[in-house]
Formats: sequence, structure tokens, C-alpha cells
Amino acid sequence: MTDYPCLPGIKFTDDDVVNIDDFDAYNGNRVWIFHDHGSVIGVVIMPDLQDALDELADSGKLDHLGVKQELVTFDEKDQCYRGPDGEDLSLLGNAGEPFDIDCLGIYELPMPKMSLVALLHHTD
Repeated sequence: MTDYPCLPGIKFTDDDVVNIDDFDAYNGNRVWIFHDHGSVIGVVIMPDLQDALDELADSGKLDHLGVKQELVTFDEKDQCYRGPDGEDLSLLGNAGEPFDIDCLGIYELPMPKMSLVALLHHTD
């Protein structure tokens, strides 16, 4: 694991990156680091937050924050979905499954510039 000066206390490895194949600094992507009180849940490369959350949900890394469908109600007045304790829920992923993501911390970073020299330097 590596420390990153711009993210004190946050550590992650390539295994935490949900969609490493989308590493492309030239298409407007951003790096989204999702954590729960400093413990990294996942890292996603996407242009916007909604797509990053959907990708994270589809990867299974948010399963521990999922809410069973039978416990979800729709609040007509506020036009939102609520969990069993009245908490707001987010519908995420391709299936639009309910998640309680209030505990989720998010860091947004620009994509690092690609460097062939740096990549070749770190190859075996």
C-alpha cells in the first residue's frame, strides 16, 4: 500500500481499483476514491460521480451498504426512497438497487498524466 501526500491517511493498491482498464488520462476521467472513515472501499475511474457510484455498486464493493428491497419505501411527499429507519437511500448500479451511502466519504482527483518513462521504469 502506498501513502499519497494529497490524501493523508488514505492508502490503496491496484486491487482496490474497480475498473483499472478505464485508465485513460485523455478522455475527461477523474479518480474517485470511496472510503468509510479512512478505510478505502474502492477506487473508480469515471468522468462523473454518478457513473462512479454505479460502477462501484456493480462491482460488489458496496454490498455491505445495500438495503433489502422489502425494507424500502417510497416517500411521496419528498419523492425519495427511504430505508427502515427513515434514512434516504440511493438507487445505484445497473439494477438500481437501494444503498444507504451516508457513511461514504469521497475524494475526487484529476487523472494523473500518463508517462511512458515512469511506466517503463517500474516494469520488471
